[in-house]
Amino acid sequence: PFGAAGFNLFGILGAGFYNYKRDQSSQDDTNLGWSAGLGLAIGLGPMLSIDARGKLHVVPYEDGGSKKSVSATAGLNYYFGM
Repeated sequence: PFGAAGFNLFGILGAGFYNYKRDQSSQDDTNLGWSAGLGLAIGLGPMLSIDARGKLHVVPYEDGGSKKSVSATAGLNYYFGM
Protein backbone atom coordinates (compact mmCIF):
# COMPACT_ATOMS: atom_id res chain seq x y z
CA PRO A 1 0.00 0.00 0.00
CA PHE A 2 3.00 2.29 0.37
CA GLY A 3 2.80 5.32 -1.87
CA ALA A 4 -0.71 4.47 -3.16
CA ALA A 5 -3.45 7.11 -3.09
CA GLY A 6 -6.40 6.74 -0.70
CA PHE A 7 -6.84 4.70 2.47
CA ASN A 8 -4.58 1.64 2.86
CA LEU A 9 -4.75 -0.75 5.83
CA PHE A 10 -1.70 -2.93 6.59
CA GLY A 11 -0.57 -5.45 9.18
CA ILE A 12 2.59 -5.36 11.27
CA LEU A 13 4.38 -8.44 12.61
CA GLY A 14 7.85 -8.63 14.08
CA ALA A 15 10.21 -10.26 16.53
CA GLY A 16 13.23 -8.96 18.36
CA PHE A 17 15.30 -9.00 21.51
CA TYR A 18 13.87 -6.89 24.31
CA ASN A 19 15.79 -5.77 27.39
CA TYR A 20 13.69 -5.29 30.51
CA LYS A 21 14.28 -4.58 34.16
CA ARG A 22 11.97 -5.64 37.00
CA ASP A 23 12.52 -3.28 39.92
CA GLN A 24 10.92 -5.56 42.52
CA SER A 25 13.49 -8.32 42.01
CA SER A 26 16.46 -6.35 40.61
CA GLN A 27 16.18 -8.57 37.52
CA ASP A 28 17.71 -7.25 34.30
CA ASP A 29 17.24 -9.63 31.33
CA THR A 30 17.07 -9.74 27.57
CA ASN A 31 14.56 -12.11 25.94
CA LEU A 32 13.12 -12.78 22.52
CA GLY A 33 9.69 -11.22 22.13
CA TRP A 34 7.23 -10.37 19.40
CA SER A 35 5.02 -7.53 18.27
CA ALA A 36 1.90 -7.32 16.13
CA GLY A 37 -0.44 -4.54 15.10
CA LEU A 38 -2.33 -2.63 12.45
CA GLY A 39 -1.59 0.51 10.51
CA LEU A 40 -3.42 2.93 8.28
CA ALA A 41 -1.75 4.93 5.53
CA ILE A 42 -3.60 7.76 3.81
CA GLY A 43 -1.97 8.41 0.45
CA LEU A 44 -1.82 12.09 -0.46
CA GLY A 45 -0.13 11.51 -3.80
CA PRO A 46 2.46 9.24 -5.41
CA MET A 47 5.23 10.19 -2.96
CA LEU A 48 3.53 11.36 0.25
CA SER A 49 1.29 9.74 2.87
CA ILE A 50 0.12 10.12 6.46
CA ASP A 51 0.71 7.02 8.56
CA ALA A 52 -0.80 5.90 11.88
CA ARG A 53 -0.10 2.55 13.54
CA GLY A 54 -0.61 0.69 16.79
CA LYS A 55 1.40 -2.28 18.09
CA LEU A 56 1.22 -4.77 20.95
CA HIS A 57 4.60 -5.95 22.30
CA VAL A 58 4.87 -9.20 24.31
CA VAL A 59 8.06 -10.41 26.02
CA PRO A 60 7.79 -13.71 27.92
CA TYR A 61 9.65 -14.14 31.21
CA GLU A 62 11.78 -17.25 31.67
CA ASP A 63 9.99 -18.13 34.91
CA GLY A 64 6.48 -17.74 33.41
CA GLY A 65 4.28 -14.76 32.68
CA SER A 66 5.07 -11.95 30.29
CA LYS A 67 5.52 -8.20 29.98
CA LYS A 68 3.07 -6.51 27.63
CA SER A 69 3.00 -2.97 26.28
CA VAL A 70 1.15 -1.05 23.60
CA SER A 71 2.54 1.71 21.39
CA ALA A 72 0.93 4.11 18.93
CA THR A 73 2.73 6.27 16.38
CA ALA A 74 1.78 8.65 13.59
CA GLY A 75 3.81 10.44 10.99
CA LEU A 76 4.25 11.84 7.54
CA ASN A 77 6.05 9.63 4.97
CA TYR A 78 7.91 10.72 1.86
CA TYR A 79 8.82 7.95 -0.61
CA PHE A 80 12.12 8.40 -2.46
CA GLY A 81 12.62 6.98 -5.94
CA MET A 82 9.00 6.31 -6.80
